[in-house]
Amino acid sequence: MTGRLEKSVAVIRQTLQQSGNRDFPIRVFDHAHHGMYLTQDDEAGNLAQDYLSKTQTWLTAHATLKRRLQAGRISLPNWLLESS
Repeated sequence: MTGRLEKSVAVIRQTLQQSGNRDFPIRVFDHAHHGMYLTQDDEAGNLAQDYLSKTQTWLTAHATLKRRLQAGRISLPNWLLESS
């Protein structure tokens, strides 16, 4: 990684951790800008290889309410648990 990229990754990681996020990946895709599109050679304008599959894999593993509740990563607010 370049110096600017390393600094950006460090700032993103620190911000996520300070805001209480405990479960996040930070991935860097070679030759891709922040929109995940490639910027070099004949591949310019195409999505970075593996971006969609890695995103889908992470979302499938982490974004379901049941799994997050079971893992203790989230809890339901009291108002939702109270019966009417």
